[in-house]
Amino acid sequence: MRLYVFILTVFFACLVQASDLRVQYDVSLDLTDFAQRQYPQTLQATITNDSDVALDHLVWMFYPNRYQKKLPNINDVNLHRIYPHGFSAGSLDLRQMAVDDQMIDAHTLTALDQERYGQVFMRQTLPSPLQPGQTVQISMQTILQVPHKYGSFGWYRKQLTLSGGWSPVLVSFENGTFHPSYQMPVADWSVHINGAQDLQLAMPEDLSHGNSFELKQARQVSLKVGNIKSFRVEKNGYVVDVFHRDYRKKSTRKPFEKMIDHFANFLQARNLNQRMSYTLVQAPLREMLVVDGTPISYFSDRAFKVPTLLHHYHEIPIYKALFMQLYEQALSTMEHEKDLFWVQEVVAWRLTEELVQSLEIKHRDARQIGILQMLKFFPLVDRVLYTPQFAFYDVFYNLVYPKDYVRDEVRRYPNRQPFGQTILAHMEDEFGKEKTVALIDAYIAALPKEGFRAFASSYMGKDLSMRFEQWVTPRPQINYKLGRHRKKKVGLQYKHAITIEQETAASIIEPVTLKVTFKDKTYQTQQWFSTEKKHTFELITDQKIKAIEIDPQERLLETSKSDNRRPAYWKFVILSMFVEYDFEEQQPLFMIFGQLRKRYGGLDRFDMGGYSQFNSYGANFGYTRLFGKAIDALRLSHGVRFALNLNGLAQDVALVQTSPDPTIIQVTDSGYASDVSVSYVYGNQLSYINPLQGMYGGLTLRVSNPLLGSQYSYRMINFNTAGIVQLHPNHLWGIRFSIGSSGAGEMPSQLQYRLGGIASMRGLPLTNDKFSGKHIVLLTNEYRHFLSQDMDLNLGLF
Repeated sequence: MRLYVFILTVFFACLVQASDLRVQYDVSLDLTDFAQRQYPQTLQATITNDSDVALDHLVWMFYPNRYQKKLPNINDVNLHRIYPHGFSAGSLDLRQMAVDDQMIDAHTLTALDQERYGQVFMRQTLPSPLQPGQTVQISMQTILQVPHKYGSFGWYRKQLTLSGGWSPVLVSFENGTFHPSYQMPVADWSVHINGAQDLQLAMPEDLSHGNSFELKQARQVSLKVGNIKSFRVEKNGYVVDVFHRDYRKKSTRKPFEKMIDHFANFLQARNLNQRMSYTLVQAPLREMLVVDGTPISYFSDRAFKVPTLLHHYHEIPIYKALFMQLYEQALSTMEHEKDLFWVQEVVAWRLTEELVQSLEIKHRDARQIGILQMLKFFPLVDRVLYTPQFAFYDVFYNLVYPKDYVRDEVRRYPNRQPFGQTILAHMEDEFGKEKTVALIDAYIAALPKEGFRAFASSYMGKDLSMRFEQWVTPRPQINYKLGRHRKKKVGLQYKHAITIEQETAASIIEPVTLKVTFKDKTYQTQQWFSTEKKHTFELITDQKIKAIEIDPQERLLETSKSDNRRPAYWKFVILSMFVEYDFEEQQPLFMIFGQLRKRYGGLDRFDMGGYSQFNSYGANFGYTRLFGKAIDALRLSHGVRFALNLNGLAQDVALVQTSPDPTIIQVTDSGYASDVSVSYVYGNQLSYINPLQGMYGGLTLRVSNPLLGSQYSYRMINFNTAGIVQLHPNHLWGIRFSIGSSGAGEMPSQLQYRLGGIASMRGLPLTNDKFSGKHIVLLTNEYRHFLSQDMDLNLGLF
């Protein structure tokens, strides 16, 4: 075994090498017309072939060309976190090109895999082969068009943020092949910014020389230019420079002073003195709270814009960014380009977890906060807990799968590798937490030249190449469900056979955990590596099983969780509520309707509710069956509902103007009315906060008859629909239409259609009986406009 591990280590050590091309970049960026978002730049790349093969072509990455089209996975939920005023294009337009001072046709560059990547990866045929040991000089003149967007690559409110890849860059070249999916190879950089006299460049002090700077052996150059300020926090010899543009400096500085105090004390206690200065830069990030770059890291301008009680949730990713800077140089020269970023994140998250534990933070998962658990029956709180759509919720919930749907960052494009905390979680599942911590600590202490994969195999004494290959590969979404549970009593014990089934056809080997909980609250877990479509666990217990659960730590990428536990967790959620007080009658008026359903998903739902108005009161009980996918995650569904409605009716009278005095007449006598209803409902709006398109509605038929114990016979049929039309990215037209009839029967006036309340026309109270009748046709229009992109504030005109 030792010989095998030694051979494996040597094999991996051969793989851990830099690109076989040595490059020096000299870049000049002209920001004279800063507000136009189009910047001329010149690039001179000196390339030396350190390989043993001749090159007849080169492959360049023109990263800004990925912004020629709208980013992937954009929908109503995240559109305004990417594009503040609708889609805005970016590009890198090549105008002139020369090889060793000889002009060549710039149009000779051809796109690689254009269907998938567009014009991001461009192949350049060389006039003559570049022999081993030879050097060639490539010159380019380009126009950089920066999109108007949020994120780590864009222009917003006179801030230019470029996380990397803003100039042409050679992709990694190894073993005679270019590898576009690898991290950008190390290179030496000399950068000069022109026309930025009135602007500030965010850059570490030791690198900046006015508007010029140099980076040695760096994989990317991250920039931030604009009207920005800075302050410095020093502690125990450690220095952190923070660049920002907040008007209230105190509110920005105070959280950082506290955070850097903890960070510096931790570094000193761990004797981590490899780097003494760090740079953090504020950027308009809305999808990710932190984006790592070189030589700076970005944090969102929404950071710490929460109550002080929640500040530690924002601090944790920033701690991780500081640890990324701490080990960037050391790991960049050691790790293979296909592994560097996730290894760096694994190390950073390991140290972050230790630092956070030392702070004794009560809740890493905000869903466990007491006030949220107390109020989880309110629909807004329920959505926050189980179907979150607010920014950075993965940070608040400490998820092992960060929510980066658009990959708006050069390091994540185009490799689609998982995040470091995801791989760290898989390692903990495989080895256990203690062994994983010991492994990473040993790696930090040794910083072995053979790289993390080989070191882990050697440390654990077994070949882990297949496990790492799976962990770093994008994972398919596979659903699992609990199958049959057969049990048999044998003497004083119980014999169980519990089946787990894989519901999708994708092939993957991943650990699926089964947790069995007993009546005394003890539990045991077992794992299955999903090597087949179905697996049966067999176990013998001394007591009965209380609950069976798949994936208790939420490690799987499932779109449906409703079948993961038996018995399922249930919850009660208030769907609609309206309360007001009638001061004339001195009585409260209210409507409240709720639903009992599974915590996650669930096609079967049970409805209940009640109301009290000035002339009627009642309750209803119903059953709803939905059809659709990801019902709890998105509003994409349709279904049917059956209900029993019970109504007590007070006498309804009206005041008629007669001479000489008004006369009170009886409209409907007091009594009792019950009816049954059947409804078809549908909805396809993704966002429950600010839907940009889509509609919802339903068709309902209500029938009352003495056979149901009612004193009345009547029929009601109603169709209603509502939808949103996007006139402009920030201007919406809302339309609501309702039509209904009560037929020719003896319809009680207390149950007739009304315009007041929450179901019809906004602004009319429940007590307003001037707008009631047996039939209804209602059309309302509403203009909506986003007042503040940052806060999702709306203006509604009815």
